[in-house]
Amino acid sequence: MIQALVPLGATAGIVAICAPHAQMDASLTRTLIALAEQGERIAVIVADNHFEADEIARSVDGAHLKVARGETPHQVRTLVRRLHATRAVYSVAVVVGLLEPFYDEQVKWTVGQHLLTDIFHLLNELARTLRVLVVITPPANLTRPYLKDHLLNTVDFYTELPALVSPTSSLQDRLF
Repeated sequence: MIQALVPLGATAGIVAICAPHAQMDASLTRTLIALAEQGERIAVIVADNHFEADEIARSVDGAHLKVARGETPHQVRTLVRRLHATRAVYSVAVVVGLLEPFYDEQVKWTVGQHLLTDIFHLLNELARTLRVLVVITPPANLTRPYLKDHLLNTVDFYTELPALVSPTSSLQDRLF
């Protein structure tokens, strides 16, 4: 489980994980539910259009979990600022799909760089008192590789899960 990467005993700075949604989402969902059931107070910012937090919201008491969704770099920064202002309420902060809004080619890099730098600054401050997990997914295309470089220069721990190999034959072919 992802829980092993974010130790319950202490803060570890910003922990970042890179993995495709198909490989990560179910595990992340189970981990967040387990943490909430253990009494952790979790803030989740969903910055992409892929991660579904509905199962988490149905399974966890709202006192232990708050989920907010931002789709643009400005919205994500606003949500991180709000989280920073209310940080005393939470013990864990998770940002899912952080780089996704910045992959948009319509976002000027100078603006994006300013917003992302501000977000990382706020997350670093949060990491002094909370456990902070940032989840990113590999980009659909290789545009803007400097975004990941910016992330790597900011986080304290980064791991990239290797892509799972898809079977060469379909499940149906293997069954019959």
